[in-house]
Amino acid sequence: MFEGVGKAGFRVFLALFFLALDLRLLFLVLVAGLEYCGWYHDSYHHWQIAYYTLHVGLKQNPPRMWDLNGQEYFWGLLPTLTESFLLWVFNTASIVPFRIFNFVMGSLSVCLVYLLGKKYFDKQIGLFSALLAAFCPILWEVDTSGMLDPMGVTCLLLALLLYDKGPFTAGLFLGLASLSHIEFWFLALGVMGCYIAFEKSGTDFVPAVLGWLVPMAPYFYFLYTRTETHDPLYALRYNYLASVAGEWLDVSLPLEAQIWPRSAAVGFLILSLAVLLYLLRRRPRDYIIHAFFWGFMAMQGVIFGLTAYIVPYLAMGQVPRLLIDRLFALNYYYISLMTALILRRLSLMLKALSPRLSFHFISFQMDHVFLLLTILVYLLSLPFVTQQYFNTVYFSPYEKQVRTADWIALNYEGGSVISSLVILNYRLINRGVLYTAISGSLYSPLYYGSKNITDSYLWLKNLNVTWVIVDQNIIENFPFLKSYPVHYPPFHMKNGIRSPGYEYVYYVNQTELASFLGEGKS
Repeated sequence: MFEGVGKAGFRVFLALFFLALDLRLLFLVLVAGLEYCGWYHDSYHHWQIAYYTLHVGLKQNPPRMWDLNGQEYFWGLLPTLTESFLLWVFNTASIVPFRIFNFVMGSLSVCLVYLLGKKYFDKQIGLFSALLAAFCPILWEVDTSGMLDPMGVTCLLLALLLYDKGPFTAGLFLGLASLSHIEFWFLALGVMGCYIAFEKSGTDFVPAVLGWLVPMAPYFYFLYTRTETHDPLYALRYNYLASVAGEWLDVSLPLEAQIWPRSAAVGFLILSLAVLLYLLRRRPRDYIIHAFFWGFMAMQGVIFGLTAYIVPYLAMGQVPRLLIDRLFALNYYYISLMTALILRRLSLMLKALSPRLSFHFISFQMDHVFLLLTILVYLLSLPFVTQQYFNTVYFSPYEKQVRTADWIALNYEGGSVISSLVILNYRLINRGVLYTAISGSLYSPLYYGSKNITDSYLWLKNLNVTWVIVDQNIIENFPFLKSYPVHYPPFHMKNGIRSPGYEYVYYVNQTELASFLGEGKS
């Protein structure tokens, strides 16, 4: 991996790593805040799976993942298990260690861009592209999130770096990337397919596939033998149903409102396919870099142009925010690499003109001037990133759940809490409520086929529930709560914790509940 780097190159590698690390740390501390993950509310869901896997799932026989909301196998396992490990090592319930781990991975990705640029172009291209990636505020917010992407991106870039030297090891890192993110399955298969399409080499393709199967085969075996679904493609199948087919969407939008965004995405799909065909025909030395990133853009064209994935963003007016999302992290690494190449071309053009224009010394320095100007342009995106990070569309629901959790924690006197709100659960546990006292609303009697409301009341009694956060599952169990009555024994809304400033929360009077069930009668 570090072939031909040398001591000087390794010092550059370390300097870039710590520069990227410091910039991301400053963003986390000074802009984002340690506890708030911006629009990445799923960060708290990943934390919940990691926390409950550590404290509940790994203690099962056999060990397994665990989630209050039933999505423990919906996402990639590797980053979640890594977060579980960090929670164990630091003996904490905080999301911060995993956020730090993520920006360490992001900083390593910056260094890998340097090595890729140096390997396929030259040292200056590698250095310039890495500096641009280090100073990119969009990558700062991705790398300081609690999401799964930074680890997967690092594994993908490692696979690219090893593509021509170690197919088996490249395949191994592609497998680790696949275990980080379901979408990366397709990128991994695409990279391995390049051995056939570009190199026409089965002797490289087969080791790459075997390397990919080293982490993926145990994963498939585990899903097939140790889960109730017995479906090795469970994550792929349900990600398709949720994001592509749109079966989980709770918003809709007229088709005419989708035409232009979808048309733009399909346009990029067509362009990407044209570039891939060009690369296949010309087969330049650096084809794997361009084929990888343009293949990713083709996949984005399919997702945003031909599936239901884009509908919620259009409905909420969040398409500009989507362009700075984690989904475009790989794009910004490629943009940094291509920008470095463009800066080189501009500098050479200026040098060619300098003898006639009599400013040879100035033209000699222009590549550095162009780099500094481009970094400045990158940094000008920080106000927009910050504004979107604290956009009320995402920050207000976060604050609402935090306020609700703080009120419950302040008034908590024992019993269980029924909650499927991941931010609220994160806050409750970090405010001292035991994880054993929190249950999700999914696994109610209705989940197991009972439509008898008495069973739902018994569910509350057996868990000694004192607080219920209302969601659709709760309403299906107790339909009378759909209108949010202030009092409907044994459910009571308390003064000081009522919508719109708080989530809909009911105190459950266990004495009234026992009386209702006949257990309070003599």
